[in-house]
Amino acid sequence: MPQAKVINFPSYMQDRNYQAKAPRRRLSNINRQSGYRWRGCDPDMVELCKIITDSNLTPYVIRQMVIRASRNTFVISETTIVNWMKGKTKRPQNLTMTWVAYALGYERASWREID
Repeated sequence: MPQAKVINFPSYMQDRNYQAKAPRRRLSNINRQSGYRWRGCDPDMVELCKIITDSNLTPYVIRQMVIRASRNTFVISETTIVNWMKGKTKRPQNLTMTWVAYALGYERASWREID
């Protein structure tokens, strides 16, 4: 029967109150100019809200259209659409915006209409 190896931990690690500290991140090395950052709401969401307003559809109808368009694989809450329209949402989920736009007949690329 093989014997188990004995691991000798340093004395400071044997203390029950010892807590490992995470290494400090060097944020000066990060290129902060890369990526897309905006102030306020997402511009794509603002455009999508204009599309929703122009469609004159209720959040319930849009929800049903999304369910039908996704063949019951994606469901959106009516409250989500209401929060978009009231401006409470700053960073919406990309998948949610894409499905709502698709259900309304638009696709991503500055929300152009599907032919």
